[in-house]
Amino acid sequence: MTFQITNIASYCKICNSALFHCASNKKKSMHGQCPIGKESWCFYQQAIANGKTIIEKYTGLPNDILNIMKPVYLELWSRDLLQKCLHGKLRMQMKKESFNGTERNFCLG
Repeated sequence: MTFQITNIASYCKICNSALFHCASNKKKSMHGQCPIGKESWCFYQQAIANGKTIIEKYTGLPNDILNIMKPVYLELWSRDLLQKCLHGKLRMQMKKESFNGTERNFCLG
C-alpha cells in the first residue's frame, strides 16, 4: 500500500498508528489509531469492516520496549526534521508484512 503524504500531521498520524498497532495484543487492543475500513492495512480494522471475528494472534511489543521506542518516535517526528523530508509530496510505501515483521524482529530479537 502506498501512502501519499502531503503534510507533517498526516505523516505523524501514520507513524503513530503503526507504533501502537505493533504494540497491540490480545489483552490490550491498540488499534484505535489505525486507518478504518476494508482497505486498511490493519488486520483488526479490516476484520471489523468486513464483520469478521477478530483474532489477535500477536503478543505485541512489551511495555518496556514500547516505552523505549516512544521517545525515539517523538524525536523523529520533530517539525524541523520532518519539514526537511517534505519536498512537495513524500511517498511512503508501507507493506504490512514487511513493516510489522521488521519492527517485531528488530525489537523482539
